[in-house]
Amino acid sequence: MAIDRDAAVAFTKASIHTPSIKKFLTISYISSRRSRPSWWTDKDWESAQKVNNEVLPTYFKAKVAADEVLTVLAKERYDEEAKKGVAEKDRFHGISLRPGTLTSEKAGGVLLGKVTCQGKVSRATVAETLVAVLETEGAKGWIDFLDGEEEVGAAVKRVVKDGGDSVDEEDFEGMKERVAKL
Repeated sequence: MAIDRDAAVAFTKASIHTPSIKKFLTISYISSRRSRPSWWTDKDWESAQKVNNEVLPTYFKAKVAADEVLTVLAKERYDEEAKKGVAEKDRFHGISLRPGTLTSEKAGGVLLGKVTCQGKVSRATVAETLVAVLETEGAKGWIDFLDGEEEVGAAVKRVVKDGGDSVDEEDFEGMKERVAKL
């Protein structure tokens, strides 16, 4: 809790409240969510629930809290900057990069966007995806991914162009209430 929630929340808040910082990226994990998205199967949801409630319950509580702080506060800052007429490319972009189960395999392609939660991704691919996301103008929100066939840079550009954000279908109002208590 001290690192994955408290420190993550403190760094996130400090970054969002520092006007010169325009991007903040955190690494979460693909099952860190409270609601079942429509693109997941029953088996996906059961798998995520097992990880979150039986295998890594404390980690889940820490990561989901940090994800929600980033999501809520980044949206608030983004919207405030939009009201002030700040160009989209110059607004704050909060990013939660959300890989599947980590492996030590060589880097490869990805399956990126609204994907299943059951799968693996190499740490090397996570590193390549992180760089591609930070280099891609307009990248923001929850970016879920696993090992796959698509080239990393092309996948990131596709998801950003399509406005893909895996936070869809999460309860934003509930997030706001929980974030206000942190």
